[in-house]
Amino acid sequence: MMTEQELIKGCKKQERNAQKYLYERYAPVLLGICRRYVKQQEDAEDVLLETFYKILSNIGQYEGKGSFEGWMKRISVNESLMFLRKKHNFNLSIESNHLQIAEDSVGIEELLF
Repeated sequence: MMTEQELIKGCKKQERNAQKYLYERYAPVLLGICRRYVKQQEDAEDVLLETFYKILSNIGQYEGKGSFEGWMKRISVNESLMFLRKKHNFNLSIESNHLQIAEDSVGIEELLF
């Protein structure tokens, strides 16, 4: 069994056994976070994989300040929110039949010339 520091050091060196152990140790906790935001199991599992990709890609940026698990949880939350933004495309759209245009407004032709 690896300590957290050994695990981090191994992942920074891209050691496969450390990466595998990291996944096995933290996947249940991080999947639980993903499931709070992303309701479909398959989508939550996809977000979890993206989360681990981000964790392992950016583990060099973890400086040992604060909780390592907290750092990973923050990545998990951010990845879940990114997924929701992409999936639901949270852009505001207004249908033209709901717009009220004043009678004395300038016509498009007047704006162009």
